[in-house]
Amino acid sequence: MRNYIKRIILGLAFFVMLASELGGVQGVCAATSKISLSLNCRRAVIMDLDSGKVLYKKNANQKCHNASTTKLMTAIVAVENNKSLNKKVRISYNASASNPGGSTSVRIGMSTGDRYRMKDLLHAMLLKSANDSAVAVAEGTSGSVTKFMKVANRTAKRIGCKNTVFGTPNGLRSSATHHTTAYDMALIMRHAYNNEQLRNIMKKKTYSFRSVNGRYHSVTNTNLLLGSKDYYCIGKTGYGWTADYCFAGVYTYKGHSYVVVALGSGSEGSRWGDTKKMISACKTNAKEVAKTLELNKTTIELTEGDTYQLKVKKTKGTPKWSVKNESIASVDENGQVTGKSAGTTTVYATLYGKKLQCKVRVTKPVTEESNEAVSTSED
Repeated sequence: MRNYIKRIILGLAFFVMLASELGGVQGVCAATSKISLSLNCRRAVIMDLDSGKVLYKKNANQKCHNASTTKLMTAIVAVENNKSLNKKVRISYNASASNPGGSTSVRIGMSTGDRYRMKDLLHAMLLKSANDSAVAVAEGTSGSVTKFMKVANRTAKRIGCKNTVFGTPNGLRSSATHHTTAYDMALIMRHAYNNEQLRNIMKKKTYSFRSVNGRYHSVTNTNLLLGSKDYYCIGKTGYGWTADYCFAGVYTYKGHSYVVVALGSGSEGSRWGDTKKMISACKTNAKEVAKTLELNKTTIELTEGDTYQLKVKKTKGTPKWSVKNESIASVDENGQVTGKSAGTTTVYATLYGKKLQCKVRVTKPVTEESNEAVSTSED
């Protein structure tokens, strides 16, 4: 009987360990995460944008194909390695519509020898997910796709990706090794979002442009969440036979942002359903975290020129600092308060939609003359 009970206990322990390793039953996250979900997609991550902390994971480090979400990395490399996005790129036969074996499926259709601004190619690539534009971006940046992919893979390692190798700039299936993970894709999305130029491109629903030769193009964003009031989220879609339906994006709730990644959803509907579930979880998380936030001081006294470091306790998030009267005291982006002139004001820290405040009283420094005056008065 004792041996039987012992076997049951060992079996339960093994199940718990296995569930934790795989992300949990029906996608419930590991014990170290703060969010619990049931998702259709095979792999997923929710990451706090500021701190990089993973709040939810499902098979987060499982290598997989990721289709056109690859274009986020292509866009990062292009922006970081071109001095100007107004640079004109000559369209090669490899990228053109006249090449029947070239970038098939989604494309804008460009003529060999025509030229396009790098900025316009990036819009076509990130909004419409044009595969031919991705090839043109790669060739226009590094001279060839082969050289570009070497830079792309070095960049992936630089931003922390340990299980990513990209073989193409557009994510199309090929003989080249091409894989990533939900966690690595979250790092890539986070890096892309923190680039203002890329962030502004991904926010656009539509975009129109012309080639140098005058050919007109108009592209529409494949990210349906840009039109949603409750689930507005910028990002990049992807679809492929082996990758299934994918999405990587950034959702912002009351000034605080989260990276959401869903790889391998079974259908178009489940992709958006999974993403909306993650977004709802982010809202709940933000509200719960906001309840616990407090400053290390609610009242401080400074003399003119003195400083004090304010901090928001119990979070790795980055608050937005402000002050009511800047003539009395100032506060920098890190929460360091400096007394400027005698008086009283209030410093604010806004995070997760919550506004914390600290009263600041600034006095004039005690001088030798004032000390002498006090001493004479006492005599």
